[in-house]
Amino acid sequence: MNDFTFPPQPLAEVEEVLMLDIDAISALKEKVEALPGYMRFSNEQIDMIYCVAHSIFMQGKLESACSIFQTLLIYRPLDSRILTAFGLCCKQLGMYEQAIPALTCAYLLDSDEVKLAVHIAECLAALGKYEESSQILGPLLQLSEVDASLANIQKRAGALKHMLSERSA
Repeated sequence: MNDFTFPPQPLAEVEEVLMLDIDAISALKEKVEALPGYMRFSNEQIDMIYCVAHSIFMQGKLESACSIFQTLLIYRPLDSRILTAFGLCCKQLGMYEQAIPALTCAYLLDSDEVKLAVHIAECLAALGKYEESSQILGPLLQLSEVDASLANIQKRAGALKHMLSERSA
């Protein structure tokens, strides 16, 4: 599983509570885009900087990449791709408390894939929040049983769920 991906679908419980009004997210995006700082850099310039940060990430220079992604979030705070990249950098650096909000925001903004739910669950588990991690994994495993394209996610989520059950036993 490639950790440098777009965020997944929100879980049903999260969707009920936080995704009640998709129009509110669109309205928020429009307001952010109207801020003066948003247009300080063009989308092409942001993409170029993102490519540099991605290259640095791929070289294993996580601290530097994380700093660049964090800076990009100043100018594109609702870009799920940048939120995901920042969250994954934080996760790999062991900065789980910083990773969770970034990954969760990305997850809520772009709900086409389910991969980030596992990342969030892993961060929660690393912080010793086993109950919260299990709450994410249960519905995720149910969803992956229905959709064959989620086989890799099912393996990873299943392994984490098994590990968490062994810890609580």
